[in-house]
Amino acid sequence: MKYGDTLRQRSTPEWAHYNIDYDYLKHLIKHQTTSGTSKALSIPGQGGSSEIAFGGTFYRDLKAQHDRINLFVRSKSGEIQRRLEHIYKGLKRLQSRRAHGNRLPASIVEKFAKIDADVNKAGEEIRALSRFQVAQRTGFRKILKKYRRWTKDAELERQFRSEVTSSPTSFYQLDLGYLLDQYIEVLGALRARFDAASASESPNGVRPSSPTGRIAQTCQDGSELDFDVALSLTPLGPRGSKATYWIHPDYIVEVEVLLLQHMRITATSSPPTTRDSPEATSLRRMSSATTDRFLSREDGVGLLILDHPESFAIKQNASSLGSGEDTAGTLTVKAAGNARWTSSGDAALALDLEKSPEDVLTAKVDRKHLPGFLDTYVPLAELNLRSVQANDESHPTTDTSATVGAARQWLEGHEGVRPIVGICSKRTRFMGLQNNGAGGMWATLDRDVFMNSSLHENLSTEDWMSAGRTGSISFPYAILEIRKEGAHASALIQTLDHSHLVERVRGFSLQAQAVWACCRPMAMSAPIWTPLLEKDIRKLPPTTKRERRKANSTTGSSRHSAPGTPGASTGGHSSPSTPLHDTSATSVEEAPPLRAFRKKRKSSAVPEQAQPEQQRYWNEYDNPEDEDEGYYIYVDPDAEVKFPGQELFEGLAKQTRRLFGITEHAEEDSCASSAESSDGEDSPVNPPNGYGTFASSDATPRTQGYFSGLFRKYHDPQHDIEALLSQRRETAREHRSLLRELEDRRHKAETTKLYFYTTCLAMALVIDALLGTMVMTSRKKEVGVVDFVVMLGTVINLILGVIAIVSMQLRRKNLGWAHRGVVYVVFTANVVVDILFSIWVFRGF
Repeated sequence: MKYGDTLRQRSTPEWAHYNIDYDYLKHLIKHQTTSGTSKALSIPGQGGSSEIAFGGTFYRDLKAQHDRINLFVRSKSGEIQRRLEHIYKGLKRLQSRRAHGNRLPASIVEKFAKIDADVNKAGEEIRALSRFQVAQRTGFRKILKKYRRWTKDAELERQFRSEVTSSPTSFYQLDLGYLLDQYIEVLGALRARFDAASASESPNGVRPSSPTGRIAQTCQDGSELDFDVALSLTPLGPRGSKATYWIHPDYIVEVEVLLLQHMRITATSSPPTTRDSPEATSLRRMSSATTDRFLSREDGVGLLILDHPESFAIKQNASSLGSGEDTAGTLTVKAAGNARWTSSGDAALALDLEKSPEDVLTAKVDRKHLPGFLDTYVPLAELNLRSVQANDESHPTTDTSATVGAARQWLEGHEGVRPIVGICSKRTRFMGLQNNGAGGMWATLDRDVFMNSSLHENLSTEDWMSAGRTGSISFPYAILEIRKEGAHASALIQTLDHSHLVERVRGFSLQAQAVWACCRPMAMSAPIWTPLLEKDIRKLPPTTKRERRKANSTTGSSRHSAPGTPGASTGGHSSPSTPLHDTSATSVEEAPPLRAFRKKRKSSAVPEQAQPEQQRYWNEYDNPEDEDEGYYIYVDPDAEVKFPGQELFEGLAKQTRRLFGITEHAEEDSCASSAESSDGEDSPVNPPNGYGTFASSDATPRTQGYFSGLFRKYHDPQHDIEALLSQRRETAREHRSLLRELEDRRHKAETTKLYFYTTCLAMALVIDALLGTMVMTSRKKEVGVVDFVVMLGTVINLILGVIAIVSMQLRRKNLGWAHRGVVYVVFTANVVVDILFSIWVFRGF
């Protein structure tokens, strides 16, 4: 599909008038390079005068398009930044005035919910701006490619790249990471107060032996390295599952915002030093953000696979596709051992992974000592490990030194286990908002992934990541791994499965990909996801359907959102399929304000003053019911336009179908669908698809708001009644759908019977015609053969006729008398002809 046809869909539809004018630029190229347009054409690529003149004109038009888009992107990013700063200041003022204690007044809870809705609106706009920016970059790249192909001129593309897109002020160079970090900090400040309260009220009945308890305890007390080790070495629980997704680099920001609406970034052991707070100046923040995106939120991590390549290949070939996603009680690691480290300098060894998870041997060392520790020919005493102490009275042997010594002995006893490949990435860690003793969700997002078979040789240097890039193989996509344990809701996984932002790859293993890409063992077959690496995983966003605006809703839609209206969410999470309005804020589904549940005061005897009617202007779309008098002609825009006499022909066709007993199946379906739609008039209307990020699906559950999970005592009792009614309507809808499906199957069976006995009668008539021809043209010398064939055909005709009558009688539909009469007449005629043939045969004897 051409890019110009899908530009509006790929970009943010609400900002379509700011898109690159792709069709206009393409028309300029086509008009200049096509003969018959009254233009002086030159030989492409030869530098003719007309070609040079057109190149200058096209460059100016292209630069004007870029400047227009750049102005909008810069202004929109500044608007989001200032909005986040305003929200942060309002949040600080609210926290300074709030009452002390664990129980918050209802008014403060409502204000926090309003701030939460504003923060999520800002996050949705960050997603929309990232999508818009990517679509415009792709548009410029494609139009320049088209210009180069049609004109054979590559100089204009190089000039545009060096003078326009390479400029620091171009939106090409604008990194939205600083907006994302600011959004993360505001979210953290908003959730900190309630996370502390929920932690103090949470029960302490979590079993440390369960997978949920082990990972949760590690997140609370351990470091980033402990978190990574716990996720990799803790087997899946009975109700655990995993999901792995590939993310194109263009969609990183959108996926980050989506994850932050369901999860939070895990707390680090040390505060970030490369990002400033939201109260800092924008100049400092942007200057620090453009050096390295998400530097304060990402951690440089590494993984070293310890095994023999052929042994690893055999174990990888023996594993099934879904063994690492839903098989409980097993480890997903196929190597004999591995070593992990983070940017803090700590490293952890995990050996003997082929045994049960309880028997895995783990030890911690420094990253710079890891190459010497893995080399069994280097004595352990020469490494000067801090964890290894002399075994004397002043320095007794500790548990850490014992595990290090055991790990070294295991490596000395397994000489075939050696470092075969190393993997490096920049990792962001997440944990679910509603994690508890019953279950939880955790995720890791790795981007900028590369693999190198000689990575362990560079671990002793401080800049080990830059040194490891030399001769490495890069992985083209970011990798998102989500793990769910227990009864935790899987709404995020279902949302991602229906999203165009990610590509779920079942059975994917980064370790297997690294061994295959760097070592290519003879016993290892190519991974099943290898063909997917050669394709572009970016999918077309779903289309957004525009709804007609009703006449009586024009005044209500222009009002600002207030607490309790659809402009201020108390749920804390906006739906990913809600569109942006003209105010550049996404609409979210909300609960009524908390003041609606308070006790109503008795109304005073003094009548309230009537509100003055708002001044309105007449237009041709005014609702006739709003006026007291006047004459109006209403034209139904959805009415079907019929040609003269169409109703007469339709009536005749209906009577004919009724005469022959043909059921009007299409009309039944339309009646059933209309009845279904009429039954659901009272149900809440599903919001339309958003600016295209996610398609709304009935199978996808709604995301529960952040505040709706914290303040359950403030819930509206009417909400449970509406949920029950909605469930009953859904059950009735499923029942009607099942009945329609059964009716369709019955109709197909009846149609098959009709075709069957019609075919039998037709075959009987054809056989009669053939027999009659044979009787008329037979010769005396072949009289025996002719008689035998005639008798055989007569018997077959009788059998076909009986089968046709039985099939017609087995039909459950009430057939018309004309239909039955035709069948019986054909059967009777067939029998009479067969009797005449039989008489002719017996007279010949």
